[in-house]
Amino acid sequence: VAMQEGGGGGGGGVAIEPRDAYRISAYLEPLGLYVQSECGRFSRLAYDGRQSVQVEFDAGSAQLCAVQRLKLTKQALQRPGTGFAVRGAPLVRGAYESASLTMLVTFSLEGAAAAPVAAA
Repeated sequence: VAMQEGGGGGGGGVAIEPRDAYRISAYLEPLGLYVQSECGRFSRLAYDGRQSVQVEFDAGSAQLCAVQRLKLTKQALQRPGTGFAVRGAPLVRGAYESASLTMLVTFSLEGAAAAPVAAA
């Protein structure tokens, strides 16, 4: 995993670029959020330090999948963040679907400040 600070908007965010062979999952620790691709591979995930995570899929994913499928699972309920959803993408059989190679995950922090992202 390659990490860069300032990943998405100046709010203390970070960007993650998976380097493993699969590139289909990441755990965003400060949010307690497990992000999984059911179709498509990640090229980059950028948390803005506020209320959004931008998920970018590898360009080759479009050749493998008609739509990219993104599953969001809240693992740690004591961590900040609720109402995770992908803007403009329908929820189909438990995953958000989009033909776009970029998805924007939005959520509410319930008044708590989140720290920068770490990946598993």
